[in-house]
Amino acid sequence: MSKRVKSIDPQAALLRAADICSRAEHCESEIREKLFNWGLEPTHHDQIIDYLFDHKYIDTERFARAFTNDKVRFSGWGRIKIRLALRQKHIPSYAIDQAIEQIDITTYLSNLNTMILSRSKRYDIDDYEERNKICRQMMSRGYEPGLIIQAINDIRSQR
Repeated sequence: MSKRVKSIDPQAALLRAADICSRAEHCESEIREKLFNWGLEPTHHDQIIDYLFDHKYIDTERFARAFTNDKVRFSGWGRIKIRLALRQKHIPSYAIDQAIEQIDITTYLSNLNTMILSRSKRYDIDDYEERNKICRQMMSRGYEPGLIIQAINDIRSQR
């Protein structure tokens, strides 16, 4: 865990948290951690968080959508890994489900196929052991086993 620094007053913490939230999407748990690390008294945490929610600095559903979109587009994560990461950030299930449903399936499958194709240059996709390596790599990125196998079989049939 991070070191606690010198305590700041609640008004300064509120302004600082609002500034951080206005620059990028953050979830409640991230802001709570920052408030704790700033040394703010825990009695003020709920007041600041409520203010940020009321004034739309923090929006759980908006955060879940942005996080999901970024992880699919820029990090190449699958649905399983995204779902787990959002759970770790204490995002409610309904917001996670909504965000996962909004994933563009074309981009999602394109990412999966691109990653499998790049790995098929290193590994022989027709060899059982090496095909399993590719499967494990894709599962570690959070892709569903059924989609992985289907994509591998499609690539194998195109050769």
